Amino acid sequence: RRRHTRYIGDWSSDVCSSDLTVFSKIAVLILINRNEDNNVIESIVQDEGESQIHRLSKSNEILGSLSNISTLLGLLGTISGMITVFKVISTQTVVDPPSLAGGISEALYTTAFGLLVAIPSYIGYKYLNSRITNIAVELQEESKKLRSEEHTSELQSPMYLVCRLLLEK
Repeated sequence: RRRHTRYIGDWSSDVCSSDLTVFSKIAVLILINRNEDNNVIESIVQDEGESQIHRLSKSNEILGSLSNISTLLGLLGTISGMITVFKVISTQTVVDPPSLAGGISEALYTTAFGLLVAIPSYIGYKYLNSRITNIAVELQEESKKLRSEEHTSELQSPMYLVCRLLLEK
């Protein structure tokens, strides 16, 4: 029975080491600390979960910032194009349409390019934000399962929980 437990622990460690997901990083910590008290393991899981969610959120903020900045750059280009148009109007007594076309074209192109970057990056930001929220909820649920388990048998040990977590994901 002890040999079987060691085999499961080795298998779980190998699987976790080859998989760099948030869940496997937490599972590795559970395996490393499997002989600790349930409260210690709970604290470790909580701390690592918060750390992983913070890391994911931080990375996603870059995408959100890109969405906002590209919109602003498109607006800046629009203003620049309109300044060019008004400069032409102020220097010519009789304005011909082709002389205005350059400024209008600049305004339209920069607006379009700004939106072409902003819209997909905003959609990606919202999607990833939703995924991060789902991961946080799953981590909380797994943490609750860990807290509710008693260490009364091999099937309720942290190692069993790791194996169950890995097989469910």
